[in-house]
Amino acid sequence: MKLSLRELRGLGIVATGGQIQRISDTKFIVKSQNDNKDYQVEWINNKWVCSCQDYIKREKPCKHIFAVNFLLNLPTILLLNYEAFERKCPYCGSSRTILKGFRYNKSGAVRLRKCKDCNKWFKDTAFMEQKGNNTLFAVIHYLRLYL
Repeated sequence: MKLSLRELRGLGIVATGGQIQRISDTKFIVKSQNDNKDYQVEWINNKWVCSCQDYIKREKPCKHIFAVNFLLNLPTILLLNYEAFERKCPYCGSSRTILKGFRYNKSGAVRLRKCKDCNKWFKDTAFMEQKGNNTLFAVIHYLRLYL
């Protein structure tokens, strides 16, 4: 699937982070990439509408609308691609690992993996920071790496 230039720019807005503010379930403010303006993206009459000149001229989705759509679909996109991230054993470096349940501690559940080569257990940290469970930080980090 080839993305259009507007879609790629929308993805870039999401990957930059801090560019989109949610006002309500149907209204977002997206910062301009070129100047100090903010654009309003709103769900009206079963479609997204933007206040930018590109949308007003063309009446087709602009980069701001694509950015909001990517942001709203990000959890689904990541969950569908979760297995694509290779988890290597921190002890022997093998990528032959399997999921083996959870460990529960004060901060919550931690997913565990087991290495098939050295038989050691370790935490699955694919979408976790070292301290805490800040998945949004990890999502933005992986998007930046991808782009």
